[in-house]
Amino acid sequence: MPAEANAVVRMARIAHARQLAGRPGVEIELRGARPFVVGGALAELHVGKETFTLSRYPDDGDMNRLIFVLESSEFDRLENGAPVFVRLGRAPAAAKTWVFPPFDRSALR
Repeated sequence: MPAEANAVVRMARIAHARQLAGRPGVEIELRGARPFVVGGALAELHVGKETFTLSRYPDDGDMNRLIFVLESSEFDRLENGAPVFVRLGRAPAAAKTWVFPPFDRSALR
C-alpha cells in the first residue's frame, strides 16, 4: 500500500488526556489525503503489531485529521520504523485504509 499524501502532523505528550480520565498520555495527530469518514465504524491506528482505538476529530471538526490518544506506556513500547496505518472497521478494504510514513519516535514533542 503506498503512503499517499498522508502525514503525522503532531506527536505530543499531554499532562491530562480527556480520553484517559485525566491521566497523562500521548496524542498522535494524523492528516489524511482523504477524509476519515468514520460513520458507524471504529477507527483503528496500527503501529507495527500494536492497535489503538481511542480517537477524536480535532476541535474544529476537520474530517481530514484524526487524533489518537495513547497511554504513555503504550507509546513507549512502539518500535521506531514500524509501519503505520489507519483502518476503519475490521474489513481490510483499501478504500478504508490510510497508510502513513513509518513510525518516527523523534517526532515526539
